[in-house]
Amino acid sequence: MVRCSPATCHDLQRDELREVLDRMYSQDHKLVNLTLAWSSLGDAGCEEVAQALRHNFFVRELDLYNNDISSFGAMRVAHALQVNTSLTSLNFAWNAIGNDGGTAIQRALERGNTSLTTINLKSCGVSPPVMAQIARLTSINKADCERKSKLPEVQGKFKPPPPPEQPSWKPRSFERKSETTAIDGRTVTRTHRGPAVLGGRFQEAFIDNPVDVVARKKQLKIQHNQFAADLVQ
Repeated sequence: MVRCSPATCHDLQRDELREVLDRMYSQDHKLVNLTLAWSSLGDAGCEEVAQALRHNFFVRELDLYNNDISSFGAMRVAHALQVNTSLTSLNFAWNAIGNDGGTAIQRALERGNTSLTTINLKSCGVSPPVMAQIARLTSINKADCERKSKLPEVQGKFKPPPPPEQPSWKPRSFERKSETTAIDGRTVTRTHRGPAVLGGRFQEAFIDNPVDVVARKKQLKIQHNQFAADLVQ
């Protein structure tokens, strides 16, 4: 945290301000809370801080309490708020920014700033209607930030539906089997692969050895001759 108190830093020196700006431009992740209260920045110093704020992604709280800032400096900060996505708290109290400065901040919130959730405009000369609009917009940002912070937890409670189940049946793999049969006193071995899925039905796919084919032909020939002899008789 960079902090300037009335006792130690009533008038922020140019070198000290340059050091703070360099840390903002260099994206110093340790520079989260930046307190420049009672530093007599004026509009010129406020404009430099606002310019650095446009390029910074780590400063979350900015305190510009009582820095002799007018509506000009407030407008520069408002322009920075339109592109800054990290600042959540801004203290502009006791700076005579007037209604013009308050309206500029209101427009920044309306034009896309979703990170600023707290802003202090006490004794700034901002009219009650503008204050009410700013309060409404910051409350919307706060609700959105709370919703986004809880989003991972909500996502963890719901699991995507499981993929559709695949068919449980699978074609059986072919396994070679052997069968031994006797044909005309000879022992013949037949090999086959068994059950194969053909046309949705299980069929036995036999593969005959060449020896089996010859023996089968001889058996059919003997049966044919026997049938012919029976017809002659």
